[in-house]
Amino acid sequence: MPNDDLPTQESGATVPAATPAAPLPAGPTQSSAALRRAPLQADNALQALEQQIRRTATLLENLHSDGLAFVAGVKRVAGELLALADSHPDGLIASLLLVPFSDYAPAHSVHVAALCAKLAPRLSLSEEERLCLVCAALTMNVAMTKLQNVLHHQERALSDAQLELMQGHPMLGVTLLREAGVNDARWLAVVASHHEELDGSGYPEQLKKDAIDPLAHILHLADITCAKLMPRSYRPALVPSVALGQLFRNEDLRYDARVTTAIIKELGVYPPGSFVRLMSGEIAVVVKTLTRATTPDVITVRDADGQPSRPPIRRDTTLPHFVIEQAVSPNDANLRPGSLARLWPV
Repeated sequence: MPNDDLPTQESGATVPAATPAAPLPAGPTQSSAALRRAPLQADNALQALEQQIRRTATLLENLHSDGLAFVAGVKRVAGELLALADSHPDGLIASLLLVPFSDYAPAHSVHVAALCAKLAPRLSLSEEERLCLVCAALTMNVAMTKLQNVLHHQERALSDAQLELMQGHPMLGVTLLREAGVNDARWLAVVASHHEELDGSGYPEQLKKDAIDPLAHILHLADITCAKLMPRSYRPALVPSVALGQLFRNEDLRYDARVTTAIIKELGVYPPGSFVRLMSGEIAVVVKTLTRATTPDVITVRDADGQPSRPPIRRDTTLPHFVIEQAVSPNDANLRPGSLARLWPV
């Protein structure tokens, strides 16, 4: 859980999952490109992402049962997320905002890993770096999955014991991953430092800019971004424009401007899967980001009188009557995410 998304410390229709595929061999030289060759076993991007959340939950639960299977399983999930990012980028982002979940810890890890997969080409990462980054995202919180689920619902401030576990989880996570069979030094290093800040205010070692692995900083900012986009018991999900605005305000102070710019460009003002109100009074879902960030491809979900759109209609947001008036929360759309899944086939 990112530093920016915690309570202040006290002073004293789910889309169905397909059958999991058999794991690939986890050879040390296996690249993310090789892992992406297997076809996705899903009908749409939302279903594909939910599959990865389920698989990740199982992997985290069985961390110590079979090291070889654990490493291979993590690489399998990473490969499928990279495949989605390559071939269905709009669907992948929509899935982050729309797929429902009951278990926060694996869902958040998959969300962060998916955003990292989407960012990798823009940041010109090599194949090996892409795989390392996404694997680290999937496993960054192995030492605090139970605490994550508690904090997702907790409104009161962290206790001293919770804060101690929070600040110690990166290094404990490295130990657990080593015991589970992870021997990739950079993967482990990225997990160890994914909460460090460029100004030295992070944890666990208060590293500063030059001492922090660039992949760890990308992971850190993806972690913060995804946390802001998810609701918690003490606050609703932030609409993307607000979340990205908060990220931008820390640019050059705690965050690398190159990475924040990449996140803002990849998500856009109105990312796929977000909801907007048009000048016509209709509420629409963003399907695809087009050349101009302020005029995405949208389809109506509610009429101006608040009734479900029957049938949904694609609107041209470059036309004055259908210009986007503002971003709105998913609560304003008030519909099952699964009903939108067909908009992002795979």
